[in-house]
Amino acid sequence: MEQASAFRHAHLEIRGREILTLLFRPEYAERADLSPGSWLPVLFCLWRNFWDFGMTAAGFYHSQVYLNILANVSLVAACYWLVAAKGLLGAILAMLIAAIVQLLASVVILAAAMRNEVQCSNGNARAA
Repeated sequence: MEQASAFRHAHLEIRGREILTLLFRPEYAERADLSPGSWLPVLFCLWRNFWDFGMTAAGFYHSQVYLNILANVSLVAACYWLVAAKGLLGAILAMLIAAIVQLLASVVILAAAMRNEVQCSNGNARAA
């Protein structure tokens, strides 16, 4: 498993600049060193989507609106502070911050809902 990861990392280091030049512009190829780090926000976004699907399945549509507003505000604020100072790395960090904010807020909302559900279930069991 480690060998496959090391091979992918070495392949990205060797061929990453050409791939980025073909897909985007030469300016992105100059920052090929940031490519491995750009996968971290993607990982958090995928993990966050798992929790968002749980919120949708539980019927928390109203709270998702506020959650997305919170994530977008945190993304804009982080971009405002980080992109000017750190450039492309700042954009990656801003995406990571927004994904973490949305992930944590989703966990809090679902945990509170599950606690309320357990309390309601226990309350009904005592009344019966």
